Amino acid sequence: MVGLALSLLFIGFSKEKDEDECIANIRSNALIWATLTGYFLLILCTLLIYDLQYLNFIFIDLFMILILFILKYQIELYRFRRNSND
Repeated sequence: MVGLALSLLFIGFSKEKDEDECIANIRSNALIWATLTGYFLLILCTLLIYDLQYLNFIFIDLFMILILFILKYQIELYRFRRNSND
């Protein structure tokens, strides 16, 4: 679990080769989106899931915000670079 947490932190917050204000803005927006989405899912699953399935979800939820952040950031960065090349 420590290795996974450190790996996700390094992946999510490593600098880009061409880091500028626009990429920092994309990173910030992705982090806000991931936090809101992660906590919405946590609240929803707390209300709907019980017993051992809830425990399994909580273990997954420990890393969900970082995983959502990395996915959203990479998608938005890909869109930004694709649009800037056109």
